[in-house]
Amino acid sequence: FPVTIKAASLTDQVRELLPGGIIEFQPKTGALRGEPVNFLTSVPNRFQATIVVLDIPIRIDLRANYRWQFGDGGFLETLESGAPYPVGRIRHTYKNAGTNLVSLFVIWRGKWSAGGISGPIEGEIRQNFQRELVIHAADTNFIK
Repeated sequence: FPVTIKAASLTDQVRELLPGGIIEFQPKTGALRGEPVNFLTSVPNRFQATIVVLDIPIRIDLRANYRWQFGDGGFLETLESGAPYPVGRIRHTYKNAGTNLVSLFVIWRGKWSAGGISGPIEGEIRQNFQRELVIHAADTNFIK
């Protein structure tokens, strides 16, 4: 009997292997309206694994695409996971004080290889992470 492998079950296997992650930002506390906030995530930009389907090892090689939504209508799409200040280039400046729900969508795409053959993986696997960020009003007093 031929066995049919559903793409969903393969996707589920790979999804279970994907690394989890968190959203980080700097400054960790005391982010101010009008001042840039640096963002980064612990989700790596590449993932490799081997899964076994019908006793055949299949090598999976995935690359991440990061879609940031900053909670105030601002967004950024990048191939970088971010880095600590001052190296990090994922920055956003908030115009208003308040609590913002920052969302990170990680979209994984890649290729597979097995027994000397390889090809692209059709479709994508998505992960979603969220974290609240409080932006404080920056009360300014000039002293002469």
